[in-house]
Amino acid sequence: MGEIEELAMYLFSFFFTALYVFPISSDCYKVDSSKFWLGPNYRGTHSTSRGLGSLTGVLHSTPRQLFRDEELRSPFTSDFVSAFFSTLDQSHALEFLELGCGEGRALSQFIAKYSANFEVRGTCFNLRGYKRVKRGQPISGAVSFDSPAEIRKMLEHYHIGIVRDDLIPKVVLGDASKFPWPFRDNMFSFMMSQASLSKISELDVVVSEVVRTLQHGGLAALGLGGTFECAERYWTLPLEQRQLFCDKVSINGHVATVAVTMKAPFDDLTTEEVVDWQRNKKKSYRGGMVTTVVVSKGQHNLLECPKSELKENQAKLALRSCRRYTPAWNRGVKVITEFLDEHVLYS
Repeated sequence: MGEIEELAMYLFSFFFTALYVFPISSDCYKVDSSKFWLGPNYRGTHSTSRGLGSLTGVLHSTPRQLFRDEELRSPFTSDFVSAFFSTLDQSHALEFLELGCGEGRALSQFIAKYSANFEVRGTCFNLRGYKRVKRGQPISGAVSFDSPAEIRKMLEHYHIGIVRDDLIPKVVLGDASKFPWPFRDNMFSFMMSQASLSKISELDVVVSEVVRTLQHGGLAALGLGGTFECAERYWTLPLEQRQLFCDKVSINGHVATVAVTMKAPFDDLTTEEVVDWQRNKKKSYRGGMVTTVVVSKGQHNLLECPKSELKENQAKLALRSCRRYTPAWNRGVKVITEFLDEHVLYS
């Protein structure tokens, strides 16, 4: 029996080694494991895109108090994106970039919704080598090919109403961890990412290229995962003392305001709602917070950095206080905040 088990294990190992070294077809993509470092507290897998709700949820994960413009704060929970677009110059097409758009579902829903009132162009910058989306036909894998016909199948499958061919999002495959990205300076009005940062080790490159390619007056919001459990002494701190970084930076001659925010579920509640939350949910709450990297560029800066009285480095305090978190959250916080600290623009 022992020999049979040993033979079975040998065949099992040989089979999966062969799959990795000799892909079945050109549609199979070998994933660079160094880009998928999960960290010691990994507790599950990333969910696939749920569409536009997931994408705009990245913005809703940013404390609205951080925005300088009252017009942006007031409709924050309903339609922040439309309010943001109203602050931009409408004389030219608004360029939108999603970093890591998967099959392109959320990006396409975004274009379909806002192209009725704005001239919107969308670009999907997918990580080269990223696993192809495998769903039932007719999903073709817009993640892998810049083919309008293939993307059109995805639009029809999800009933996404993009009528004009020139509005179909463009897919660009590349390595977001290397300089330079294949885009010109000051190109994008709006940049978002849901979960791709957890798959990239070189986050200093990502931040540098976001600052370079973002238009003046534009906004970028990049999801960095979050925490499941933190010490109560940390999550009970005032909101402004849970911002891991917020300052003006200069990176390769490009100036922007960058914030790394930690948002708890009660941060945007009214006083009455907070009382109700404390009565019903505080006992079961363990410190789950969402982290977002927000970038604003130009004279019409949208971000207003809160003043904190904490003398201790806020990122280090968060890293020490939080015990369970999403894949690579601790690495991402450390890399990004240390890089930004080195590029603070002192007046």
